[in-house]
Amino acid sequence: MKDFFHRVLLPGVLTATVVGIYGQELEQHLQVRPHIYSFWHSGVFAFYGYMMPAFALGGALGAWYSRHLGGTVRQRALSGTFPAIINFCLFVVPFPFTLAIDRGVGFLTKLQALSGYTLSQVLVPGLAMLLGTLPFLIAPERRELATSQSS
Repeated sequence: MKDFFHRVLLPGVLTATVVGIYGQELEQHLQVRPHIYSFWHSGVFAFYGYMMPAFALGGALGAWYSRHLGGTVRQRALSGTFPAIINFCLFVVPFPFTLAIDRGVGFLTKLQALSGYTLSQVLVPGLAMLLGTLPFLIAPERRELATSQSS
């Protein structure tokens, strides 16, 4: 558990913090808002284009820090995409339970809301964060590099 905390959670929280501070500063001080697109009949997709550099930078910073702490490729990918994974776990995974519990809203309306949320809060930011982590996933680990150079 200690390795998981140091190599995944700590860099993942760093990623979420960088992304959150960047977005909050832009929204409060520059009054930047996401572009809203509608699909199907009432589905909504919010595109946070101004956040794409923060997603990539946050993902890169989290993956770099995980690599610095000795994280494996999988741990670096997890820490770089941590905010998207948390959004997935908090809102997409419990979706079947909401279908069973809340009978007042129709299935199609819930599916439209879930798909819009998944696109705008999980997939698009997750891909941008994964793009930022790529240099730290592809690069060889320091131990492998040091042993190949010394031989």
